[in-house]
Amino acid sequence: MDGGTRILVVDDDPAMRLLLRQILEQDGHVVEEAEDGEAALCMFARNPPEVVLLDAMLPGMDGFTVCARLRKTFNTANVPIVMITALTDEISIAQAFDAGATDYTTKPVNPVLLRHRLKQTTAASRRQAHIEHLAHYDPLTRLANRTLLLDRLQYALAHAKRTRALVGLLYCDIDGFKTVNDTFGHSTGDLVLSRTGDRLASLVRSCDTAARLGGDEFILLVTAGVSEEGIEIVARKILRSVSASLSLAEGPDSISVSVGAAVYPTDGDDVRTLLEKADAAMYGAKQSGGNAYRLSLASEPTPADMPSPVA
Repeated sequence: MDGGTRILVVDDDPAMRLLLRQILEQDGHVVEEAEDGEAALCMFARNPPEVVLLDAMLPGMDGFTVCARLRKTFNTANVPIVMITALTDEISIAQAFDAGATDYTTKPVNPVLLRHRLKQTTAASRRQAHIEHLAHYDPLTRLANRTLLLDRLQYALAHAKRTRALVGLLYCDIDGFKTVNDTFGHSTGDLVLSRTGDRLASLVRSCDTAARLGGDEFILLVTAGVSEEGIEIVARKILRSVSASLSLAEGPDSISVSVGAAVYPTDGDDVRTLLEKADAAMYGAKQSGGNAYRLSLASEPTPADMPSPVA
């Protein structure tokens, strides 16, 4: 296992925590300690570790319960949880795995065996995280891909239906992108896509999503605190940000985009309808000459240089 991994050791025995710290720090890892389950949950909430070493027999909340709560409460899919236990019966081992443990090791702790367990579980976790990243993110722009966007949009709509909130979808398409590829080549085209992705990503909050659907099509999913006026502000920010100078060694000085927006529930209440409405609105903005946004099919495209009615 690579050095520098942050490991949370959860054990009520100070001598055991000291032993584990000595073993782990010899290998260059960063060790944090918790003496019971509540402390472990609080520490995880503040700053999630990369690996958890968890004693099964803790006062109050036992290690099996702590493990189950970590898996249920936090995003721990790629965080190995290795349980340390003196219990070696089949029922206890099965209970550890049922609670969500990645692996287990027994007391008294064997340093060689512990290092082997950590190496194996961490390597497997990193491989899985890499596979999941490839499945959900666009390799060129590092934005969410279509699969991840659709998952997040589905979740956002389900949440909005319960809370009666709005959800905004802004569909962006680069104007004249085929001409960029034909004139400067696909390598320059990839740079333009990457630069556009960076600029769109800089506009979203942590609760929102910037995604590349494919080709030169991008989506911004805006959730918390959405209003129709706010969607217009975001659309204008997109136009200004993307049209700034690209500063490429070879290629166009700048580009522009056409933006179409759809809002739940005004323009639809399901994923397919909202995407279709946003796409159609974007096409309307593009047909007007591009470098414009359109908030709905009923509205007229608004050019980038037209003053916004929203302050």
